[in-house]
Amino acid sequence: MVKKARGFTLLELLVVIALLGVLSGLAFDIIKSTRFLWLKETSKAQDLAQTRRVLDAIARSLAGVAVLPTDERSVFEGNDAIIPFREEVPSDVEQPEGRKLQVDGDVLRFTTAGASLETNKPNIGIVEFSVATDVNDRPAGISQTSEIFSGSDHRTYGPRIISKRVRQLDFQYGIFTKDGIRWFKQWPSKDAPDVKIPPLVRITVGVPFPRYREDRPLELTTVVRLATAG
Repeated sequence: MVKKARGFTLLELLVVIALLGVLSGLAFDIIKSTRFLWLKETSKAQDLAQTRRVLDAIARSLAGVAVLPTDERSVFEGNDAIIPFREEVPSDVEQPEGRKLQVDGDVLRFTTAGASLETNKPNIGIVEFSVATDVNDRPAGISQTSEIFSGSDHRTYGPRIISKRVRQLDFQYGIFTKDGIRWFKQWPSKDAPDVKIPPLVRITVGVPFPRYREDRPLELTTVVRLATAG
């Protein structure tokens, strides 16, 4: 006599479905968390790479600073600036104007000297780094402008955005004193009237309020010693 196979009861099926739902939910949470961490670390790595690239570009340009006391185009100046702007928020949030934020937006202009690759004759250049703004006066990236003077020839290159993610720029200028290094937010400084070019420039660049660390900006800092300071 052949026995009939016993099937599943409705209660057993409901229990299995519930367990599958719980396991699927746990698996989804794990996948979601893993994806979030991957996106966070990827975004952070990209921001660090761009921040380092901008920092290196400015530091390399500062290595070419030249003192041209007889040329009226010779310049070395840094302006302390803070760019206030409002961050956009979703339309369903009861703050249509957004959060008020502030970003360091200092401007640095300086003269360089070197040989032209085309004519092998001396070139004089004025380089400017600053924070570019969009039509709504919000930071839009780091901008570089170059003016090249070669004899009677004058060419302007830029402004061009060298990084859209990096939107914070701060310069400080240091001189050596008997008590150590003294830093200034602006140059020239009335407290150092006899110094045309500061021997030290501290550069800070960063990404303001990235999504993976909303409490503070991502920043990198370096100090450049100028060979032609004085």
